[in-house]
Amino acid sequence: MNNFIEQHNIVLKDYSFVEAGIKKHKEELEELLNKLKETAELKRKEYIDLIVKDQFLDLLSNCVLFEGLSNEELDIVKKDFDSLKKSISAENLETVFNKINSVFPGLADLKNKPENPYGDYIIYHEMMKYMLNNKTSLVFLTFDNSKGDWMSKSKSPHLHYVQNMYSNTSNILYILDAERTLEGLLNVNIDSLVNLENSTLLSINLENLQQLALRHPLFKNIKPSPFQQSFIEELIMNGYTNINELE
Repeated sequence: MNNFIEQHNIVLKDYSFVEAGIKKHKEELEELLNKLKETAELKRKEYIDLIVKDQFLDLLSNCVLFEGLSNEELDIVKKDFDSLKKSISAENLETVFNKINSVFPGLADLKNKPENPYGDYIIYHEMMKYMLNNKTSLVFLTFDNSKGDWMSKSKSPHLHYVQNMYSNTSNILYILDAERTLEGLLNVNIDSLVNLENSTLLSINLENLQQLALRHPLFKNIKPSPFQQSFIEELIMNGYTNINELE
């Protein structure tokens, strides 16, 4: 701006309002630049302080980890799961999901992770063990809210999970949709808080694509039509390995 005024000072004598306007904007931008430098310096100091003063790390250091199930307990839980799944196949899963009291944690993984579907069922019994040992109720926040084996399609918890837990522990298990709960409490985009490397990664298949289309705000006012197998092949060819990456 200084160069422009110097190079055109003769012409600008006939257009004094232009020179005055440029100088005004120059002063405003210089003020903005100074404010930006001050703020950036404060931010830089905050980031340096994080090395020794991090309130979130202080909170995490006070977290108590669940006591895992013993090998003997794991064997019992897995045998129980195998007993529940005897009459269920990937083809009749939807029928089971629609039956009250027939759903159990890990049911959807019979299709998504058939080689090792026990994860959610183990989590349920780890919570039961914690509630028994500590004589306490428990709040369970889950991002796994679309498969249907923790929460119904309406995002309400399966009542028989709560009843079963109460009959075994005399305490209440509260199952909450983490995305809806935390977004309301923290007023942030919850995706930024989820470490996808450690979350349950849903494979790209027709069912999971359909679920994504039903829940994603991008398709809020659109009725999705069925996906074709060619969609999956094209997504995989373009480097997508799971639904989280796609979302």
